[in-house]
Amino acid sequence: SHGMAEIIRSALVGDRRVFDMMSTDAFTIEEGICSALKIKAAEKAEFPFSLFKSKNLQLGEPFIKAVRIVSHYLATEGESLALGVLIAAEVSEALGECLGIAARIVEVYDRLGVKYEVGVKKQDVLDYVLSDEKVRKDGLEFVIIKQTGSCAVKKFDYAALSEVELGR
Repeated sequence: SHGMAEIIRSALVGDRRVFDMMSTDAFTIEEGICSALKIKAAEKAEFPFSLFKSKNLQLGEPFIKAVRIVSHYLATEGESLALGVLIAAEVSEALGECLGIAARIVEVYDRLGVKYEVGVKKQDVLDYVLSDEKVRKDGLEFVIIKQTGSCAVKKFDYAALSEVELGR
C-alpha cells in the first residue's frame, strides 16, 4: 500500500528507532503514522514556504517515476514508491553507502505486506534513468541512505552509475 510505503520511507529518512521496530512485533501502525507526521512537520517547519518536499523526503526519486514509466504505468504509486526506494538503496550500496540496507528494506516490506515486485527489472529502471542526456552529461544527484534514520543528497557521475549492476 502507498501509505505504508510512505511510512517506511519516512522512517528511513528520519527515525531509526521506528524503522528498527518495523521488523519486530513491537511496531504499530499508529507509531509509524505519528513518526511520519512528525518528520513531515519538522521538514515543513524548516521550509515553511516551499511547495516541494525537502531533499530527504525525496528518497527514491528519480527511480519512482522511472518505475511508473518502465512498467507502462501498470505499477501503482505505492508499488512504484516501494521499488524506487529499494533501487535507491541498492544503488547507494553499490556505490559504497549504507551496506546491508536494501536487505533490511526488503525484510520490512515483506513483514508489513508492501508490494514492490511489479514485473519490471530493477536494472531496466536504472538504465532508463541513465538514458537521460542530462544525467549522461552532468551526473545524477539523489538521496542516499547514510544509515537508517539519516539521509543525504549526493551527486554521482555517469561513469560510476553506469557500472552499477542491480539484481532482478
